[in-house]
Amino acid sequence: MINYNEMSDFEVNKLVAIELLVDGGEAGWIDSHSQLVPEYCNNPADMWPIIVENNIDVISPTSNGTEYWEAHKFFADVKIYPLSFLDKNPLRAAAIIFIIMQEAK
Repeated sequence: MINYNEMSDFEVNKLVAIELLVDGGEAGWIDSHSQLVPEYCNNPADMWPIIVENNIDVISPTSNGTEYWEAHKFFADVKIYPLSFLDKNPLRAAAIIFIIMQEAK
């Protein structure tokens, strides 16, 4: 099992880019000696469209009673627990939920 807490932002960004390329999306990632990877973990312009398109919820620390941002995906049409991830960075938490969603397919 992957431990996302131990991954760098670059590694998370790269996994999101790879998943978007697998689905035929435009990620701006170039497989070369110098890889250009969008800043999904740190740039709302890169991550927000993915959050909206995939209906990922991002909940503030004050709303969830912790010191972490929570990103989760709830599946209303099936009776399974929502996917959830906590992180100090809300965009990183959402990026990791996106990766977990793709792995669950």
